[in-house]
Amino acid sequence: MNAAQKIALMTSLSLFTLGVHAADTSSSSTAAAAKNPDIVGNYQCHGYDPFGKTEYANPVTVTKNGDTYSFQWLTSKGYPFILGTGVFSPDVSNIVSVVFWDPQKADYFGTEVFTVGANGSLNATWTLQGDNLVGTESCTKK
Repeated sequence: MNAAQKIALMTSLSLFTLGVHAADTSSSSTAAAAKNPDIVGNYQCHGYDPFGKTEYANPVTVTKNGDTYSFQWLTSKGYPFILGTGVFSPDVSNIVSVVFWDPQKADYFGTEVFTVGANGSLNATWTLQGDNLVGTESCTKK
């Protein structure tokens, strides 16, 4: 299976899962959304990439799109180089799961799980599809 087929499969499964979840919780989605912390905004993130064995720092922008959130990891010039889509956990109101990808590299995609801190910070662990290493990322709201 090539990278494009893997991305299509992962996207299809994610959308199916979200659709099933939405159908099961449609009556409670408004109540759940009211409990979720506000993560919309601009962040400065610092992390560790276990694949390149390097530390990094990038700005991230989070916007709300209905019941989902768009994440854009930005270059120093403000251009997005990694894109992501996230959803809050239906059971734990301060957990956001994000699927991310590089629009320039079809084989670069993964998942990241953020914990929203009481001060609005985002702290995460992440990995790339098919790999066994875990990176970390901490983001402070600007």
